[in-house]
Amino acid sequence: IDEWILLVVKLSGRALTTRIQKVMFILWKEHRVGEWELYFFPYKYGPWSYEVSDALKKLVGEGALAVETEQRAREGRAHTGIVRVYSLTERGRAAAGEAERRALLKSPLAYLTARRWARAPLEELIAYVYEKYPEYTTRSLLIFDYLRLAERHKLLEIRATAKTPQNCN
Repeated sequence: IDEWILLVVKLSGRALTTRIQKVMFILWKEHRVGEWELYFFPYKYGPWSYEVSDALKKLVGEGALAVETEQRAREGRAHTGIVRVYSLTERGRAAAGEAERRALLKSPLAYLTARRWARAPLEELIAYVYEKYPEYTTRSLLIFDYLRLAERHKLLEIRATAKTPQNCN
């Protein structure tokens, strides 16, 4: 899973813990990445994996990732406002480049999924996970915020579909 985490950070540029956890969850559910190594469970902010958390710590310890703690605006009463942001070090860039080459050869669909969600707006990523995998949101402190966001996202998709040329007769 280390290579996939490095790849997600590479594709993101800089990645919050939340993004890494959610992208790894999607890869696990939809492409069986880390099938035997990972376990996700419902937690405060949706699906969470101790294995991903441990891998992040290990990659920081090995010098492949750098981590910064940032204070941000609180996103509702459940959020602390403190986030961890990961970026690749020089060592990590080399390993991530190699991981990207392997992923493209072995799992191109998983790679495309990682690329899509590593770059998507965080709200969209979370709304997708909450909508598609509600069984992993049962302990979420933010469930109502993201259900509203998912509904808004659906409405925007419906409006966008309605405005496409083939639908304008």
